[in-house]
Amino acid sequence: MLFVCAKEGKYVAKIENNGVVEENEETEEDGKGIPRKRARGCSTVKCGCKAHLLIKYDKWSSKWKVTVFTDAHNHPLVTPSKRMRMKSNRHMPKAVKNLTKAFHKENLGIFKVTSIFGGEHIGFDNRDCYNHLRNVRHRELDGGDAQSVLVYFRNRQAQNPQFLYAIQCDDKFVVKDDQALKRIVKRENDEDFESEHKFRIVNDNEFLLKHGAKIYTRNVFNKFNDEMSGVFHYKVEEVGNANGIQSFIVKSKEHEVKKFEVPLDLQTYMGVCECQNFEFVGILCTHILKVFVRLDIDAIPDHFILPRWRQKANKFRIIDSEGLVHDDGKEESEALRLGHMCQESTKLACLAAPSNEAYMIYIEAMNDLSKKLLKVPKNTPNLNLIVLDPILMI
Repeated sequence: MLFVCAKEGKYVAKIENNGVVEENEETEEDGKGIPRKRARGCSTVKCGCKAHLLIKYDKWSSKWKVTVFTDAHNHPLVTPSKRMRMKSNRHMPKAVKNLTKAFHKENLGIFKVTSIFGGEHIGFDNRDCYNHLRNVRHRELDGGDAQSVLVYFRNRQAQNPQFLYAIQCDDKFVVKDDQALKRIVKRENDEDFESEHKFRIVNDNEFLLKHGAKIYTRNVFNKFNDEMSGVFHYKVEEVGNANGIQSFIVKSKEHEVKKFEVPLDLQTYMGVCECQNFEFVGILCTHILKVFVRLDIDAIPDHFILPRWRQKANKFRIIDSEGLVHDDGKEESEALRLGHMCQESTKLACLAAPSNEAYMIYIEAMNDLSKKLLKVPKNTPNLNLIVLDPILMI
């Protein structure tokens, strides 16, 4: 029996029919099908990883034995805190699905389901809950939400001209600050995970695109790819060379009047373009990229790569291997320390809450901790730490 890494092999395009993937259809537990998804074909987790495990059954000893084990991964490994973002680790229990539908029926916040079950630690998040509701609605309405209701009203009106209906659109969006912040942080974490562990689908001979896919975040790479796609609509002419600075004229093949001058240092590849796209947006323009293609430059020069567009650019890198925050003097360090301590305190509180004995141990330890913290010199205003009195449990 052979076990391979999830990133084993290379990407192979699936057969599509009008943009809809015909294979890998999913079904719910009741056997009803989930509507087919549109094929995106923009990224893949496959990178040809050779890590594998081979086990064989020994009929003489009636035991399974490991015969081959290779752990030579050619990609960054997923950390334990992010493993639930992997497809193989995602799981939504039936009880969670039932509670999600019950909350939706009673107009309660679906996000509460995740916090009740600790979803991020057992394999599902808010998106999975909303996706489950979407699948349920698709089955029940066979068309989708408000559109199905609108079609129904129109059919009724066609049958009976005296049937009247009105539609009111409400675009109000009000959320609490803490909930909005949590969504922003989660979105950034998801984007970091996608950028780090999913690879953009690029042909082997497209070297500039391959380099861009390796260094840029997904969103920035999409914009870079848009600029690269325009390269084939332009042609290049050399117009002069002075002190190692080669000047190029990049003209549109469709409109000869549309042209841009690109002076480029042939030693350092420093250059500018008349359109000034890089100066305003921070991404190389089609015209400079066309010159790079002309000169067979296969990698984006470092001075054209802004730090904020790189993968992992928004990670502070001040947390060590044990999960402790380093004191580097940044304001972010204090915020990370506070968040880390709140998480650890909450974990301990959850362990202590079910038992009165554990609860008393927790309170006693918190009081001891308060006394120790009062002895630590502070650089911030003094806080009045109070001794906690245990609640009498009857």
